[in-house]
Amino acid sequence: MSTKIYNGYKFKSDPKNLKEARDILFKFKEQVIKHYEEKYFELVASDVVGIYDREMLGLEVYCKFPDPLDGETDHTIYDMTNSHRTLSNLVMDAVDRKSVIYREQSQRMHEYFYYDFYCNVTILPSNDKMFLMLYSEDKDVQEIFSYMDEIEEYCYYDNTDQPEGITCEQWKERGKEWDEALPGSGVPAKCGFGLDIVASATDISVPLRWRFTKEDPNPVDRVMHYLPKFDRRVKDMTRMIIRKEWDEANKDKYDDTVKASDYFAVSREFEKYYKDNADIVEKRKEEVSSKLKKDFTIDDMEIKAEDFCKKYGIEKR
Repeated sequence: MSTKIYNGYKFKSDPKNLKEARDILFKFKEQVIKHYEEKYFELVASDVVGIYDREMLGLEVYCKFPDPLDGETDHTIYDMTNSHRTLSNLVMDAVDRKSVIYREQSQRMHEYFYYDFYCNVTILPSNDKMFLMLYSEDKDVQEIFSYMDEIEEYCYYDNTDQPEGITCEQWKERGKEWDEALPGSGVPAKCGFGLDIVASATDISVPLRWRFTKEDPNPVDRVMHYLPKFDRRVKDMTRMIIRKEWDEANKDKYDDTVKASDYFAVSREFEKYYKDNADIVEKRKEEVSSKLKKDFTIDDMEIKAEDFCKKYGIEKR
């Protein structure tokens, strides 16, 4: 059986004990949380603005948020038409819950990929070294880890040749070291000590810190710094509208029986249509641009959900 450890690392100078190892990883955690806080506010800003954009274009506005606690994803947590909470507050809760759903049901919830905040490091002690395995799909997090002064990449795989700059003997020796670090079943979780750097967006606790301690500035103030650019919104909404129209036109060809393996083929066909019909795309962009709200204020973020629904005539679904 081949060995593929693409997420392998080691300490440049091995810590004297687990406490020193943990302290280094806590430094990493501080940087990850800072990065995830920015990601969190970007998602909140994008989702709140998205509610406005959909309403401006006459599309369905999401009045329901998923509840991972039932093991289901279509249960109503908050009915926007009957909620005294603000749009930004509801969306913050939705981001938290979507991140938990993705973590617990990722095989079925690919649409929540952008809500993935999970990051774990497993420490694998060997005879004279401590090896590490990083678990995160976020490329920025991977880069933060790789550039830490105390850490160096130490991957290993035997399904192809070794990287340039490493001799065959050195590569074989590295393979033996990983065999020592992953004895028995070779399952990292059963061979070392795992540290959840961040499990989900709830670990970021931005709204909770403000809600209960008031030490942080109002998170809505920070949301205002991450509002998506108008051109990006026009492009994204145009693409979504054209895709909906294309799906409707091809519903007899691509129905619910399409296999998962065929989705890529469907996407490729749409991409070709989108590329070949630049005139339609530009016309839709002009229509979308004329309808979208260009500027947002804190009042737009903090409007009560029920007042938003009354303002735009949104009824309970």
